[in-house]
Amino acid sequence: MKSARDLEFLGLRQIERLDRGEAPEAGCDAMLTWPKPAPAARRLAAQANAARGGRLLWIVGVARGGKRRTCDLSGLAKWQASLRPHFDGLMPEIDALAVTGGDGTSCVVLGIETTRAPFVVRLKSPADTLEVPWFDRERQVVRSASRLDLVRLFTPMGELPHFEVLEAELTFFRNVHPRTKATFRWTLDAALYVVPRGDARIVVPLHGCRASVEIPGAGFSSRGMEIHLTADKQSPGVRVTESALLIENMGRVFFYCVGSTETPELPWKEPARFNVEISPAGAEIAAVVAADLRTEPTIADIQHARWRS
Repeated sequence: MKSARDLEFLGLRQIERLDRGEAPEAGCDAMLTWPKPAPAARRLAAQANAARGGRLLWIVGVARGGKRRTCDLSGLAKWQASLRPHFDGLMPEIDALAVTGGDGTSCVVLGIETTRAPFVVRLKSPADTLEVPWFDRERQVVRSASRLDLVRLFTPMGELPHFEVLEAELTFFRNVHPRTKATFRWTLDAALYVVPRGDARIVVPLHGCRASVEIPGAGFSSRGMEIHLTADKQSPGVRVTESALLIENMGRVFFYCVGSTETPELPWKEPARFNVEISPAGAEIAAVVAADLRTEPTIADIQHARWRS
C-alpha cells in the first residue's frame, strides 16, 4: 500500500485537478459523500478488477467541479461494514487518510489494494446472482466482465522494473530570452537506478516517458514534460537508443527535463516534488518514480532557486 505521505500527495493532486475542472487521473475517483453500499461495492469491485494490480484512489468529500462537503474518518468503519455483505468473500483492502484542502475543508483519501482480484459481488436481482464487474475506462461505466476481460484479468502482465532515485536537482533561472513570455525557465536533472524483475529485455519507448514538477505549497505544477535519457557508460545492461530505453540488467540511467513558467514569483522556500511515468512497450500501466526535493542555496549567479533530493 502507499505510505500516508504518498496518499496525501496523490489525494491533494486530484483535488487540485478537480478544482480546475479537470477529470481525476486514471485509477482515481471522487465523490461528494460516502456512496450507497450496493452501487459502491459494484463500482469498487469493477475498478479493482480492471486495475489489474495497479493502485486505486478514491476521494470522499469533493466532486468534479470542486464542490466540497466536509467528510472525516468517523464514517469510514460504518461505510466499510456496509460494503462487506455485497461481496462474495474477499473485498479490496482499503487504507484511509483524512486530508485538508486549501480551503480548509476536510475530505478522506482512500488507497485501495487490487492485487487480490478477482472481486465478485452479490446482486439483489435476480436473487442469489454473482457478478464479476468490470470498469470500462473508455465509456466510464460499470458493466459485467466479458470473456476477454477475464482473459486479461488472469493473464500475468509481468513485473514492471523497479526504479530508485539516486539523486535529483531542480533549478529555476530567470528567463533572459526577450522573445518569450516566460518569467522563469527550469531544469530537472536526475539519476535513476533500475532493477528489472524478470529475465526478458524491457523496451521503453522514449515517447512513453513523461515528467511532472510540482511545488505543492505554491500551487505550481508543470505536467507531461518530455524527458531526455542518457545511459551510464558504467552500466552496460542499460542502453539508450534514438527511440527507446533498453533494460537488460540492473544499472543507472540519467534524465534531463526542461520547462518554463510565466508565474511572476513563487515561494522559493517551499519543498518541491517531481514524478516520472515510464511506460514499457506492451504494458498497461506505467512505473511511477517520485521524489521530494528540499531547498538548497544557489551555487551560481544565474540560478534563482534550487532544490535537491
